[in-house]
Amino acid sequence: MAAEADYFFEWNPFMSWSEILADVQQNWMLYCAMPLFGGFVGWFSDWLALKMVFSPREPKRYFGLFTWQGLFIKRRKEVAAEYGALIADEIITARNIFAAALRGPLSDRLFQLINKHTQDMVDEQAGIARPLVVFAIGSTQYRQMKADIAAKLIERLPATLEHVEQYADDAMDVRNTLIQKMGEMTAEEFEGVLRPVFEQDEWKLIATGAILGFLVGELQVQMQMQMMLH
Repeated sequence: MAAEADYFFEWNPFMSWSEILADVQQNWMLYCAMPLFGGFVGWFSDWLALKMVFSPREPKRYFGLFTWQGLFIKRRKEVAAEYGALIADEIITARNIFAAALRGPLSDRLFQLINKHTQDMVDEQAGIARPLVVFAIGSTQYRQMKADIAAKLIERLPATLEHVEQYADDAMDVRNTLIQKMGEMTAEEFEGVLRPVFEQDEWKLIATGAILGFLVGELQVQMQMQMMLH
């Protein structure tokens, strides 16, 4: 095998295409080995890197030389802080919650509830004078008045909620709540929260590493063949 490897790298700069093809046929395993080995290295390195992010959950000594713990598990405090900030600033915000309530698939239920309570409030405020009001303006006009009040309230609701967004964010305190709860998790529970984020695309990352490694190996073969032609 060593003799074959030596032959593989002792190129003759004056070889013709027929001699190159003959050389490839004779040493095809060597020509295939470089791309395949590159693909394996790319696959293994990406697979190992992803494993090292979460494993092992507890510090473990290897070969008596060094101790290793999954990076996310080891730095759970920093990860929890970043994760809490991301969720609090980008996902579970008062603005997003209000938007979902006003424009989401169940927004009609919210508007029905507002309409009902608004009309009940008008009746309550009218109090004992309600029969007189109904008599004065007519029952149809009275019902229309309550509907108009509810519609106006719903119309102004989005602009009104903008003024309480900061208060709602402070009251929910999502960031600190997440940091506290994630800090109380065991290593297994902590991994269970974050691992699904990676699992969906893990195979893509590993496959990309394998493909890049294969292409680098193939590029080396092509470069050496070009050297044979010049």
